[in-house]
Amino acid sequence: MNPKYDALRAGMGAPVSLADAALHTEGADYARAWLHRLHAGTAQPDELAVILAFLTGEMLHGACRVLEKALKGAAP
Repeated sequence: MNPKYDALRAGMGAPVSLADAALHTEGADYARAWLHRLHAGTAQPDELAVILAFLTGEMLHGACRVLEKALKGAAP
């Protein structure tokens, strides 16, 4: 287990540093952009897989948080 992500896993949802916060936000932006394209009918079927394969660490956490909220019905 990586202690860097303990706060996120504990449900606090806050990145550990400003650099992590910036990466978290960037990943969330990728996910929001994809969701907007999906709702507009312009997203390609494999586009989400390509985006998620590109993301790592905090960027992936940010994107997954947005996608989780969207799947639960909350606004991204």
